[in-house]
Amino acid sequence: MECPYVTDGYRNNLSYQQCLMSMFQLHNETVNIWTHFLPAVLCLPLAWYDITVSVPGIHGNRADYVTMAIFHLSCLIIFWASVYFHVFNAQGCRCVYEQCLGVDLWGIGVATCCYAVVYINYAFCCSLWWQIFYLSWIGCLITWYSVIWLHPRMVSSWLPMERRLLAYAPLFVVLMGALFLHPLILNRHWPNNLAQIFALHWMQPFAILVFGVVVFSLKIPERWWPGLFNIWGHSHQWWHIIIVVLQLFLRRGTINSIQMELHTMC
Repeated sequence: MECPYVTDGYRNNLSYQQCLMSMFQLHNETVNIWTHFLPAVLCLPLAWYDITVSVPGIHGNRADYVTMAIFHLSCLIIFWASVYFHVFNAQGCRCVYEQCLGVDLWGIGVATCCYAVVYINYAFCCSLWWQIFYLSWIGCLITWYSVIWLHPRMVSSWLPMERRLLAYAPLFVVLMGALFLHPLILNRHWPNNLAQIFALHWMQPFAILVFGVVVFSLKIPERWWPGLFNIWGHSHQWWHIIIVVLQLFLRRGTINSIQMELHTMC
């Protein structure tokens, strides 16, 4: 992974063992690795706490336990896929780099689908038909992402930026727009303005995600001072930190959704 504004600190032609050892060396991927490796490790005790303390404390049912488990599984997927990419992408082989990048993109797509599953469970908690409808779309997207980014014959053709945008478009534009607007317009089971409050809790992490995409896409701040942020502070590192913050907001949204579900009229 080379950025024209990050001019030094790259690794190259390393073996698998050397890639692993480079986790403990200082280069322009060190922060990228550890900002997702540490959350991936800490996610396990947090998941245990939520399933044994948080959900029982707000009187969650069986579906709430499953939903919380799916949320933490999505966190593990996106973190470990990222760690895999940033640790092993420096082997000097184009096919290995594409394989690692494919795993990272797959992790982003599948994890986002899992977050959508959590949202669907509560946004349409009174409508089994709409849950099945949207979950079917999510299942198709997960299958699609697994094929285009994990199959060795498909991955290289889906790595260019325009193909990535094409792959993510159904999830981030069409499907996400429908998921957010549909409950506000059609859901009649939420008393007073609870539907708007519910959507607001989930719009906050979406806004954080958009901010992170802007920072990452525009290569801020290294675009303004090339070579100054080779090791510390370049846009990919900020993107990783924003992703961690995003998970915390999504966790809060999940817990708030469990509490709000108790006030529905179905």
